[in-house]
Amino acid sequence: NTYHYAWNDQVGWIDFAYPGGNVQIPTGEGDLSGLAYVLSDSHWISLNCLSTESCATVDYKVSSDADGNLTGWAWSEYYGWISFNCLTDNTCSFSDYKVTIDQENGEFDGYAYSENIGWISFNCKTGGVGLADICSISDYKVQDVRSRTTAIKIDISIQYNSEKAELSATSTNSFVFNLITPSR
Repeated sequence: NTYHYAWNDQVGWIDFAYPGGNVQIPTGEGDLSGLAYVLSDSHWISLNCLSTESCATVDYKVSSDADGNLTGWAWSEYYGWISFNCLTDNTCSFSDYKVTIDQENGEFDGYAYSENIGWISFNCKTGGVGLADICSISDYKVQDVRSRTTAIKIDISIQYNSEKAELSATSTNSFVFNLITPSR
């Protein structure tokens, strides 16, 4: 999928399919997970505390309802908190914003907000001033390839335990394989 970029005027392109980010998007109700990558300065944005193994100290996540309306917080050590819906930060009376996912095609739309970097646009259809369509100028969006694709994802975790804590290590990797459909 070539559509995996959101845009912010302060930091530029934010990649939701960057290698190692392992972004997981539910179909329908559920929690997003993984890390989006800011290309301009090599910083990560975490969509769920599970992605950074920090849930014991700070519990956050971006969640989708059954209709694809996102709520909740993402976190970046460099940029701080990012709200995906005005309901999350109780600012709807000032600015009515949210990010949505079309449940048919997986296309994101709308804006998230960070008090440190401002608005993050998820689709050129509403990326211009006053939510104007700017796709003829800059064709971008974040789009999850829904379950109609022919692929398999394998998550592998390896853990080495040692009597010396400093020698213990855990490594987790995800692999996505596109399956070839045989022709008859």
